[in-house]
Amino acid sequence: MASSTTTVTSAPDPSVFGQSVTFTATVQPEVAGPTPTGSVEFVVDSTPVVTVPLDMSGQAQYVTSDLEVGLHGVEANYSGDAEYDPSTGADTQEVTLSNTTTTLSFAPEPSVCGETVTATAQVTPVPPGAGTPTGLVSFIVSDDGPVLTAPVAINGQAQVSFSGLDVGLHQAAAFYTGDADFNGSNSPLTLHVVNPAPVSVTVSVVPDPSVCGQTVTLCATVAPVSSGVGNPSGSVTFTG
Repeated sequence: MASSTTTVTSAPDPSVFGQSVTFTATVQPEVAGPTPTGSVEFVVDSTPVVTVPLDMSGQAQYVTSDLEVGLHGVEANYSGDAEYDPSTGADTQEVTLSNTTTTLSFAPEPSVCGETVTATAQVTPVPPGAGTPTGLVSFIVSDDGPVLTAPVAINGQAQVSFSGLDVGLHQAAAFYTGDADFNGSNSPLTLHVVNPAPVSVTVSVVPDPSVCGQTVTLCATVAPVSSGVGNPSGSVTFTG
């Protein structure tokens, strides 16, 4: 039987984590002759993964997006046919970390003084990277706010809750640390607004009714309403 040669190439190379990579094996006769037939077994890191028949041009392809970060050895083993001997080709494929973007949002936005606020960081792979980032996100909320850390969940989100911010404007940011497959990223500075909490005022009179000339005590109770919490301060003016 005649000898054959097998070559294997990959594209793109290098790739990023989660990106689809196409391995192409090309089988050719060493001396001009008919196009080889048969099949090619693809082996990645010494593990057989799939056997693909040659097409009419003597090529076979294997597409995968499951490669881990690192350098991978790839072989294409041609099985031979009635006219050609088997042959093997080899290549390497480098997979690098995928980039990410991180965004930050607050709920509710705006909030009121004393209200519990949930900060959510969304970590997303930058195409052509794909997959679910893991690791930690650190949240920094202005000079008077907390520095909190939370893990990234399966939906790519990390969340923390806090309260106690002063009334006003607060700049915050989320910092994703990265993991074995994804590079870290930081959110833009994101503004959170804390408004004064609404209050209710109730007035009671003791005694009621009173008689002419009798001393009467007026009591005003000021309390936060809705989601506001805490004890209002300041003064109350009575008119009448």
